[in-house]
Amino acid sequence: MPFKLGFVLNKRYIGGDRRLDEYCNELQHVESCAKKLLKDGKKCIDVGKATMKIEEQVFDCLCDVHSCVGKSNDRLANDVDILKESLHHTAEGLIYNFRKTIAEPLHRLNSIFPHANAAIAKFDGTFKECEKLQAKVDKLIDKARSPQQDVKLEQNEKALARVKAEYEKSHEALLEDVESFCRNYREYFNASIEAYFKMQALFYDDYDRTLDSISNNFDLTAAELDDSAFDDYLKEQIRLLGSDS
Repeated sequence: MPFKLGFVLNKRYIGGDRRLDEYCNELQHVESCAKKLLKDGKKCIDVGKATMKIEEQVFDCLCDVHSCVGKSNDRLANDVDILKESLHHTAEGLIYNFRKTIAEPLHRLNSIFPHANAAIAKFDGTFKECEKLQAKVDKLIDKARSPQQDVKLEQNEKALARVKAEYEKSHEALLEDVESFCRNYREYFNASIEAYFKMQALFYDDYDRTLDSISNNFDLTAAELDDSAFDDYLKEQIRLLGSDS
């Protein structure tokens, strides 16, 4: 007497497996985040480069204004040159930092996704083939018995058994792979994030030291740079300009 092969799958999930479906959704989320991070990181670098370029132009304009009356200030010009060089070094360093600690690790990570997605699609295809064969077996079992029907049923049962064996084998391997990925990718990201922040701090510390060194050449104190005090200072300078004219 023909029999039904026990084969319970859930159509709502990838490969009929809820746990695998959850891992695959997490993998797809990581892939989406990785691509967005690379895209946003490039924008961040472009904006940073543009900002520093404009800042250099501002320094140049200030120097031009300062020297337009024919009185050059070698110390100021030297300070601006030092600051521009530091800006350039910082900009290049930040670009290198992003590439080394974020972009390169993400590109390596992104190389995994096409293979993973292909394996998932192939596995899901095997699942759908199982569904199709199971439906055929069920239909043949429910039909009236005849020699031809028995032959078809036997053929489809054998095909179902073969595909089921392939499904179970690939299911175990795929589940292990995606579970391992979801377990380990956080550590992979953590290393990149930690290196990124540490290197950012080093480059900005370098720039801050340059600014501190240059600011020591100026007369204004920190107290005088307070909003209200600085406003009073500017008003006094405007008053002096008016009295000299």
